[in-house]
Amino acid sequence: MRKPFAIAFVIAAVGLLSICGFASLVLFWAASSKTIPLTESDTQVVVTAADLEPYFQDYASTTQHETFEKIRYLDQSVELNYEYSSPDDNDPYISVSISYELTKGDAAGVYLGTWTFQQLGFRAQDQDYAFEELESFYNAGDRSRFANITYGGEPVGHLLLIQKANIVYSFLLSGFLIEDASVWRDLFHERIQNL
Repeated sequence: MRKPFAIAFVIAAVGLLSICGFASLVLFWAASSKTIPLTESDTQVVVTAADLEPYFQDYASTTQHETFEKIRYLDQSVELNYEYSSPDDNDPYISVSISYELTKGDAAGVYLGTWTFQQLGFRAQDQDYAFEELESFYNAGDRSRFANITYGGEPVGHLLLIQKANIVYSFLLSGFLIEDASVWRDLFHERIQNL
């Protein structure tokens, strides 16, 4: 009877140490990151709330609700983040992340991880969220994925994910729907070319 208890104790201890070790690595990684200055070319590749104004009647964005951040990580990879989050329920929510990885393989990992964790994040928030991938709706870069984000079966936003060489561009939009592929081309084609 004592042997199963000892085995269970050892397994639990190893599991706890593994979790603590992983948490320490994540904290070390985060502590080693450094915010770096934005450049004009950084802001030009990001699709912002202001860029959506021509496509939506009676919509005007304001810069007070947007944030830009550029971070260099321990491995020298860089992430550019943009968020537009207005308290007005009639405004869109926009989240953009552009990851500049050291290799194409690293970018492939970020591409896959971003797609997976976006879905998991929405589902963890509420089981009524789902992603409906549209395989040939809009393509860019070396590879891309486009999905309508639905809630209770109704579209509420979009996720566009693009990998071009060692760069991953993630664009999440909720609150507004853009169902015309030509609008996506207008918004992204030149920006993706300039990455």
